[in-house]
Amino acid sequence: QRVQRTDDGYTVEIQLRAGSALGGRLRENTACGFDIAVNDDDDGGDRDGWKVWQGTVDNPTDPSGWGTAILARQE
Repeated sequence: QRVQRTDDGYTVEIQLRAGSALGGRLRENTACGFDIAVNDDDDGGDRDGWKVWQGTVDNPTDPSGWGTAILARQE
């Protein structure tokens, strides 16, 4: 897993094990629904805010607004 800062944001690389995610049906070049959220909590109490890549605050219960990720083989 790797995170790199870019001129206009971040590039985030993640790794999924084929046997443990999506019931073992991961294949190269497969498109799947995907979202990522970042929580902001400056004082250790309740969440102060959050940002999502695609969709809305309903993403945990409504994936219709998610973006799409294309799975690639690790080099």
